[in-house]
Amino acid sequence: MNELMTYSKAGQIVQEVFSSLRTVLSLNGSKFEQKRYEKELHSTRWSSIRQGAVFGIFTGWLSLISYLAYSVGFIFGSLFTSDRVHHNSDISDILVVSNSYNQSLCI
Repeated sequence: MNELMTYSKAGQIVQEVFSSLRTVLSLNGSKFEQKRYEKELHSTRWSSIRQGAVFGIFTGWLSLISYLAYSVGFIFGSLFTSDRVHHNSDISDILVVSNSYNQSLCI
């Protein structure tokens, strides 16, 4: 909510500058307005960086879990396939079971 309020205030600054662009340019106020805009957005900079980092960590963790589930499924599936005495399965069965297990982990 804080980010939305800050972006709203920054948007108001931009709208104000664009509505009176001739005045800003004639009085050489572009540097002042740019500093005012950047000052408004500075508070949300670090929160956006933290939000991106948390999202990246979460996505990486989810990918790690997914790849580990696939690897465990393929390892045990290949072991079961090589032992034909007790199990009658082929590679398509292993792929279906491994994929369905991985989908249940993601939900």
